[in-house]
Amino acid sequence: MKIASYCRVSSEKQEEEKTIDSQIAELGLYAKENNHVVVEKYIDNGYSGSLLARPSLDRLRDDASKGIFEAVLIHSPDRLARKYVYQEIVIEELKNKGIQTIFKNRRIAESPEDQLLLGMQGLIAEFEREKIKERTRRGRLHRANKGLLVGNQAPYGYKYIRPDKNKEERWYEINKEEAKIVKLIFRLLAHEHLSLRKIIKRLYELNIKSPEGKDVWAMSNLSRLVKREDYIGTAYYNKSLAIPPIKPNGQTYKRVKNSSRQRKPKSEWIPINVPAIVEKDIFTLAQEQLKKNQFLSPRNVKRNYLLRGLLFCSKCRSRYTGETTRNYKHYRSTLRIKIYPHKSKCICKSIHGEMIEGLVWGEVHTLLSSPKLIKEQYKKWIQSRQKRSNDQSPKLSDVVDELNNLDKTEQRLIDGYTAGVITLDQLKGKLSDIKLNKTKLEQDKNNLSKNYDFDLMEKISPRGICKEFKSVMSNIKFDKKEMILQRLIKEILIEQNKAIIRGYIPLHVPLENDLRSNLHYCWSS
Repeated sequence: MKIASYCRVSSEKQEEEKTIDSQIAELGLYAKENNHVVVEKYIDNGYSGSLLARPSLDRLRDDASKGIFEAVLIHSPDRLARKYVYQEIVIEELKNKGIQTIFKNRRIAESPEDQLLLGMQGLIAEFEREKIKERTRRGRLHRANKGLLVGNQAPYGYKYIRPDKNKEERWYEINKEEAKIVKLIFRLLAHEHLSLRKIIKRLYELNIKSPEGKDVWAMSNLSRLVKREDYIGTAYYNKSLAIPPIKPNGQTYKRVKNSSRQRKPKSEWIPINVPAIVEKDIFTLAQEQLKKNQFLSPRNVKRNYLLRGLLFCSKCRSRYTGETTRNYKHYRSTLRIKIYPHKSKCICKSIHGEMIEGLVWGEVHTLLSSPKLIKEQYKKWIQSRQKRSNDQSPKLSDVVDELNNLDKTEQRLIDGYTAGVITLDQLKGKLSDIKLNKTKLEQDKNNLSKNYDFDLMEKISPRGICKEFKSVMSNIKFDKKEMILQRLIKEILIEQNKAIIRGYIPLHVPLENDLRSNLHYCWSS
């Protein structure tokens, strides 16, 4: 008899363990023993038995009316479906098309007793599935509440270690090479204020491949990476709940029914301690920059507003946004709108856009023209670069240690020659090798530290830099102005006739200029 075989496994783990191959082999052996010829194989890899919509099963049901085969061979009823109702739907449909259904481990229901037994087996399969799910859920929660890791896949930057599969001990170990890349990504976001797209571009330029080995990092993967709290020492379990998709994406087939995730309240998350890769202050700066990048994204901008994202009402803390009416630029509070019969929630008046932008930029320009400030900030920049270099380049300290060890070895050889332990020829040969090694290490040391010349701080001329700086600032374009303000200013608080500019430079510069308004400015750290 010409037959077709149908096989199904429900998870990626089962796929990896090749349980689908064992099903195919068993069905092939059964067909051979019973003088059947398998003319077609239908295989669904990684599809849940709780779903009836599966690509190969649908193809089998379509082919049933084409006369290709006379029967369908399946390992067991639960491989056809985990729900008894679904089993009956498919079996009855095939029967109406003249196709017999054969289960390897039991004969098809022909008598009422057989139908009852098949129904009971289907119900038991459903019960077993729910029991496994509940037992697994409770077991994972129990592990997490004990502070033990759940799952077997570590985030990028870590290695998953489980020395004995029969024991519960497992942990994350820092992958040094990947951890360097994680630190680089957070530094580009927190310190260099790059957007995620620019970080991807930078990683491509540095020839740093993605976790999947691709040349270009995926935006979604990078976005998840920079939000993971694992990198500051805390992994979380029980963060989300699997649910059916609210807005299906148009896919005909889904491997599981609950393919979407719903975030749970953070109070329900279970923390698990892991080794930290990134410092908490850098992680916090990175999260703030993510929010700022979202607000400042060019996709959200129709007109140029120099102070967007920086102006706030000092009382209600509402943000000021830019608007243009009749070719006049204004900044208005987001809570100024009156919804009848309610009054406006904010009493702050609108601010003339060009006036406040001119005042703020003028004072920033004056502030940045201070020779003393420029030298101080340059010194801090050099020191921060040196610190980051030491953090990210342990190779420099390794080179210095090797040089010190060579010096000690050289002295021991000389002492040995003096004591008569080694001959002059032996001493010359050893010293020659040490000299070559020292020359190479000195070159490596110079290459690693050449970008951080502290003597240069004493050589710079603050007044010369100020002169050149003023020339550059007088012709600067809008995008550069905006970048400078975003780097220097944390927020500008508006309070009727006064504004306080809170910046990242700890100086106090009072402004007495009002220019068609009574606004006064002052810097504070």
